[in-house]
Amino acid sequence: MTTHSLHLPHLSLKPVFSLVKFYKLLTIWYKRHHTRKQLLSLPDYLLKDVGLNRTDALIEAAKPFWKD
Repeated sequence: MTTHSLHLPHLSLKPVFSLVKFYKLLTIWYKRHHTRKQLLSLPDYLLKDVGLNRTDALIEAAKPFWKD
């Protein structure tokens, strides 16, 4: 029994993986931005429920989207 492997050196999946990584990164950035802005709309009693106060929410919302 002979097995043949297909080897196509001229085709690379690297750009596809890079696009996938880039899309995932954009998604993370969008979620961070959106979530941080939502914190500003929460009343103080809900912030307290998640262990934050108004100052914490303001500091978190002021962070750029690319910062974790």
